Amino acid sequence: MSVGVLRAVWQFLSSCDYVVYTPGAGRAPECGSHDQLMEMTGGDYATVITSTLQQQQQQQQRRRQRRDKRATAMPSAGRRPHLTAVRTVLFCSVL
Repeated sequence: MSVGVLRAVWQFLSSCDYVVYTPGAGRAPECGSHDQLMEMTGGDYATVITSTLQQQQQQQQRRRQRRDKRATAMPSAGRRPHLTAVRTVLFCSVL
């Protein structure tokens, strides 16, 4: 789920008057407002929401780190990059 979609879902859930979360077979549904479900101790709803947000934050952080790493690996303005190995193969056929 993208960050934009997750943000939209979060805003939607937090604006709902009543949320019913069904964790799965054999488990009791959790009901209440978003805030009530987030405050519920040991609730599956809060666990799912929190872990999803943490995963999204970690993915964003990894993307930023990769982007920053690429930016620092780029040559400075006015300097030519140093290439250690370049191989060019040309195929030409004459009829």
